[in-house]
Amino acid sequence: RSSSKEFNILISKNGKVSFKEKTIASEAVAPVEHNRHKQYIIPEGKVIEPLVDMGIFTKEGKVINAMYDKYKQINRLIEIIDDSVKQTNAKKLNVIDFGCGKSYLTFIVYYYLTQIKKIDATIIGLDLKKDVIEKCDLSNIEAIHSRAEEGGKNPKYREQYDIACARAVAAMPTLLEYCT
Repeated sequence: RSSSKEFNILISKNGKVSFKEKTIASEAVAPVEHNRHKQYIIPEGKVIEPLVDMGIFTKEGKVINAMYDKYKQINRLIEIIDDSVKQTNAKKLNVIDFGCGKSYLTFIVYYYLTQIKKIDATIIGLDLKKDVIEKCDLSNIEAIHSRAEEGGKNPKYREQYDIACARAVAAMPTLLEYCT
């Protein structure tokens, strides 16, 4: 076979040999990848410590196959925050993260705001579990041990934040007491 012709040698039952030459119509080359590659806000291929600690990224910054759904979920959270950030055009933001737990997602939000968006961000992580708060290495994020309902009544925290992140910790009206 060549790029424009196909050659066939045929042998019949009687042993007769024949030779055929056929011109090939040029074939359209099908694209190798039919799905477009999704552009995530939190990029793969860059080492992001909270994602490595969570077991989502390898130490080389690649997504672990079994954790790809979690990686997409984290990026969806960041996309939602990104929509809010785009509306503000702010250079400085105060963020509160309710139910911050071990603060992995809080660190990712901090990374997104400071490293990707280049925004001066102050983040408060609020969690009910005191032992979790004490174990966190929060050099750039303040952690508060409190119930969301109690903290919202404290004038120090009430109506102080531009963005509030919550994952099933309290009723929305309670959480909104923190936002300006």
